[in-house]
Amino acid sequence: MTPESLRFVSKKSGLTPGTLVHVGAVHKHPHSIKVINYNQHTLENHTVDSIAELLPYKITNSVTWVMV
Repeated sequence: MTPESLRFVSKKSGLTPGTLVHVGAVHKHPHSIKVINYNQHTLENHTVDSIAELLPYKITNSVTWVMV
């Protein structure tokens, strides 16, 4: 191999088939988790800081939308 061809070795080489490799740009934006919880009488719309704050919505009888 010539020195020029060694410079362009893929980062994916040597990995097992099907391994996911991020090839795009790295984005360092802050993440947010928005929750909409509603039923026929109420509507809640707010932002939570962690996934643990979503657990109480699991046991409600209302519809809950989570947007990440």
